[in-house]
Amino acid sequence: MSPHLRRGRVDNNLGKTTPSSPDRDSNLDLPVLSSRAQHDKRVSQLRHRGGCLGGQYLFYLMGAADLLVILLLILGNAFIAYAILHRRRHHNNTSAFTTNVSSRFVLSLSLADVAVGLACIYYQAFNYFCVVAQFLGGYKYACLARFSLMVMSYTASGYSLVAIAIDRYFAVIHALRKANLIIVTVWLSALVVGTSIFYLNQWSPSENCVEPNVIFPLFFVFIPGITHIIVLGIVVVVHFKIHKITVEFEQRQVSQDLAGIGQSSHFVSAKRSARVLVMVVICCAVCWTPLGTLILVRQWLVRRSELVDLMFQLAMTLASFNYIFNTFLFSWKNVAVKCAIFDIVDNFKQWRKRTSSYEL
Repeated sequence: MSPHLRRGRVDNNLGKTTPSSPDRDSNLDLPVLSSRAQHDKRVSQLRHRGGCLGGQYLFYLMGAADLLVILLLILGNAFIAYAILHRRRHHNNTSAFTTNVSSRFVLSLSLADVAVGLACIYYQAFNYFCVVAQFLGGYKYACLARFSLMVMSYTASGYSLVAIAIDRYFAVIHALRKANLIIVTVWLSALVVGTSIFYLNQWSPSENCVEPNVIFPLFFVFIPGITHIIVLGIVVVVHFKIHKITVEFEQRQVSQDLAGIGQSSHFVSAKRSARVLVMVVICCAVCWTPLGTLILVRQWLVRRSELVDLMFQLAMTLASFNYIFNTFLFSWKNVAVKCAIFDIVDNFKQWRKRTSSYEL
């Protein structure tokens, strides 16, 4: 007698489940892919896509592009940080960090961007190296650290932009005090936001270590998404405030025929700050909008799409350029930092002359 026919009735087991073994599905009795097998399949699909997506050549091209951007990001921002901390011979052997308050905010931004580059190395290693995803993806905290470090460094960089915008505004009005307190607040806030992933996650050892499987969808909406909007909003508001001050000063100068040296230099500094903030807003919007949009698309898609994954990788590469441009924009418009960079370049030229003379 069939086991499903008992006492003249048919047992309906469609809604019931049985305990599952680690390697088999409970209802269908089919093998469940391990995280290693899932990752191998995903990388294989990425490498051997159809001709419309570029196939294996696109995989290696994207890897080379990501590596180049990360190197530029780390080396460029590390050079800016070194220039700010470097003691200048032509300025009483003091560094820009000790003599200029604004340079401290630029230093905070450059260090945050270096952290972004280092976090990108760990993050992208899961995408391009199977051995990393296989051995580290199965460990909860190693997997969560992949996203925590990225969110922490991104947040520190974004909040540093807000601190610089506030500094630019107060520099137009009066000197900003408690700069170190603001910088410490920036990094502590980034630490809190980044470590929250260790508590707000849906990690499972049977899933790939990718965003939709690990991070709650609302996390990206309320943390990076809202943070991005707030950062841009504050920078835009500060720009309009500075622009309003410069317009009022210009009108007052014309009406009263004021041409004081101090006021003129103050006015020029305010206009320069406004231009920098405009460039930062444009750069941030262009580099970050595609990635922010695709993060939401990936989180809410019912089925994973290879095309969306490819676009997400390209958007991450584009977003990384933002961390290269921002620090150099603020550095070039900061007189103290610019002088520090020129001093290092002069030292390098003199060193080259000395070494060449010794060889002769």
